[in-house]
Amino acid sequence: MTDKKVNFNFEESYLGEKQIVVTNNLGRTVKHLELVSLDGYFGECREFDGIVTTAKGLINIDSDREIRTNQINTDDTFTLGSVVYFVPGGSSAAGVLRAQTEATAIAVGICTFINAGVAIGFRPFVQRLSEPNIVDVVYNSDAVKVTTVVVDDDATTAIDISDKIPIGARIIDVIVKATATAAAAGTLTLRSAAAAPANISGAIDCDTDKEINRAAALENDIVDDDGLEVVAAAADNRGVMSIFWR
Repeated sequence: MTDKKVNFNFEESYLGEKQIVVTNNLGRTVKHLELVSLDGYFGECREFDGIVTTAKGLINIDSDREIRTNQINTDDTFTLGSVVYFVPGGSSAAGVLRAQTEATAIAVGICTFINAGVAIGFRPFVQRLSEPNIVDVVYNSDAVKVTTVVVDDDATTAIDISDKIPIGARIIDVIVKATATAAAAGTLTLRSAAAAPANISGAIDCDTDKEINRAAALENDIVDDDGLEVVAAAADNRGVMSIFWR
């Protein structure tokens, strides 16, 4: 942020800024170059002495780069081209990058390099300065987009989303969060909207309220001219499906 007050109380805000001031609310000192999620932004600490608890400091949110770091869950199996998630830290430990989502995780980029069990590289998503929300990404031609489908009615009748994801797009990841407990075991499936539909995601569990599950594999990952649809295995399946694509 650059302020100039010389004549007429003129002020100018530089919206292309790559480093922003955040407040450290983690209850411990954030280290130099530690990845953090603070005030709704994700980036690495740029203060050489770190940022002590309750103090303000700069983090870098530049998306025009590749980050490599060993600040990861070393037990995870990362996959090139898949979404990378960040689980924020707290008062006792730094946050970690993960290969799959969980309750507090945020999607932060796309995996570009893997040193299994040691380190990864990823290309960060672009973040809005005006709306500090990691999920609310500014998309460009290289960025991964997210289409969200809410299933809150009788979705045994397929929900057509052909107008949401274009032909030729590549599906990268599919995640489902249940919003109700089903009477019987149930699933949500992303599939082709063809007359004889072929699965994209396979059946993803969606029968326990608040539970999050991810597609085990993508049986097809390129959207063809038949388009896409989402269908539930049972009428009482309720959930939110997040489809990552580019």
